[in-house]
Amino acid sequence: MSTLEPPAKNSTFKDKHFCSLIFKYIQRHQLLSPDSRILLAVSGGLDSMVLLDFFQRFGTVKFKLHFTVAHLDHSLREDSAEAAGWLAEYCAAHKLTFVEKRLDIRALQQQSQQSSLEAVARKARYNWLAEAAQQQHCSQIATAHSASDQLETVLMRLIRGGVAGLGGMAAVRQLGQNQLIRPLLAVDRPAIEAYAQYHGLKWCEDLSNQDTGFFRNRVRAELVPWLLRENPELARAITDQSEVWRDEQQWLESEAQLVFKQSIKTSPDGMELEASRFLKLPLALQRRLLREVLSQHLGDWKLYTTRHIEAIRSLAAGPNGKQIELPGDLKVTKLKGILLFCPNSPV
Repeated sequence: MSTLEPPAKNSTFKDKHFCSLIFKYIQRHQLLSPDSRILLAVSGGLDSMVLLDFFQRFGTVKFKLHFTVAHLDHSLREDSAEAAGWLAEYCAAHKLTFVEKRLDIRALQQQSQQSSLEAVARKARYNWLAEAAQQQHCSQIATAHSASDQLETVLMRLIRGGVAGLGGMAAVRQLGQNQLIRPLLAVDRPAIEAYAQYHGLKWCEDLSNQDTGFFRNRVRAELVPWLLRENPELARAITDQSEVWRDEQQWLESEAQLVFKQSIKTSPDGMELEASRFLKLPLALQRRLLREVLSQHLGDWKLYTTRHIEAIRSLAAGPNGKQIELPGDLKVTKLKGILLFCPNSPV
């Protein structure tokens, strides 16, 4: 483990402006309420130490909050226990409530059906944070995701072919019985670095962030610098556009659910949809309605792709008597102008 000292201060950094961006973001998304109990997810890295310092400065004085520092040691590095110890000493020195846990993520990966170490680590982290929040009687969990993390997340999802990834990470979402909030989405990594320099913060450098065996690290090291040369403000622009995308998708989702109630009939054989009525809908609503139907069938949309949606649309526009088979033991048949969604195997 290496504890980093900040370099010389950035003369262009304006602390008031930095904090104002976060204050406005918190207010716009109603992230914090007076007298709330917050669990701060702190790894000891740069971003999370800036989050912790921000809450130390303003959590009690400005927002009247009670917060607990939570640290999960993934056991992925030989010096991870040392980093956890450093953070524990920091919290003790500043009289902060500190909770921690150590997990063997590689062992968990061997027991998991998920092949990605990143995915296993993320799931384990959020599960533990939800448990710790309940134990500490916290209603919210705050993470240190920044606008730069948002840019990386959107790029990763697009590269993997997920258009829904344009929504990125939300400022607030439900995590079990708690709210997960991300107040640092208002600022990007260069601004966070400048804040740490200005206030003389120390943090632990996680050398695994330089391991290009991880997909996110490859995006961060190879793709993002090239994009930022074209547009240095891209991270914050993507964060803003992601909010617009999510708002529009939420509206479209509500419209699809309304049409679903009006158009879908349930029979002993499955779900029925009148093809001619379906084809009169706007194209975007057609796709979202089919997504709703498939989600109702499986309870999980992720199994299906755009290719499956377009196959059903083609079936609706084609002749009667045709059918297609889809993943999840589902078939769709067009009979007498009706699309029938039913199990492929006899019940």
